[in-house]
Amino acid sequence: MDAIMRNILKGAGSVFCLWPHGDYTRFIPASPEEQIYEAWADVGHSLEKAIGQFEDEQKTAESEVP
Repeated sequence: MDAIMRNILKGAGSVFCLWPHGDYTRFIPASPEEQIYEAWADVGHSLEKAIGQFEDEQKTAESEVP
């Protein structure tokens, strides 16, 4: 009987380990429109970064050509 009770208590403890410690709903955007906006904003930031890297590579290549 001790082994059965120990297994039950271990199982209950495992469930509590999976239970969140806080409110994670604040990390989820409020609406699909907000999700789309954030996705396109991320795309814009990635494009700006890529364009900057490309321009730097072009400047480096131009300065190396005799």
